[in-house]
Amino acid sequence: MGRYIDQTYLESKFGATNIAEWSNRENDGTGAATSVISDAITFAEQYVDDRFRGGPYQIPFSGNATNSLIVVKKWCSSIAGAELYRGRPPGSKSQDRMADILEGIENEMDFYLSGQRKMDAARVTPGVSGLTVITDATRVV
Repeated sequence: MGRYIDQTYLESKFGATNIAEWSNRENDGTGAATSVISDAITFAEQYVDDRFRGGPYQIPFSGNATNSLIVVKKWCSSIAGAELYRGRPPGSKSQDRMADILEGIENEMDFYLSGQRKMDAARVTPGVSGLTVITDATRVV
């Protein structure tokens, strides 16, 4: 399913019953809608990748240690969970709680993007890229 998380990981964070309920847009009690869950995971992973594209880490993220991508998994699961929950009836206090969680995720990602925090993940190799060297017989430009 996902590059960083899958349905099982999402269920471990929010509970299988909650994920099933949040994904069932018909509210008919038939259980988890795996295509809706898959779409939420894809959205979350692409969102995180896009947020860091052009930043200090190689995208897709790859870890240098077993648990190095735990923060990426946390971001993805929180965003996917919120994306699923958005399908629920509006106006509940939980909607406000999800908005708070997403704001916290955004703030945390800002710390990593700015270099205030660093994760143990493959980094972009520093250097000059995108320049073309033109040479002639007497000099390099």
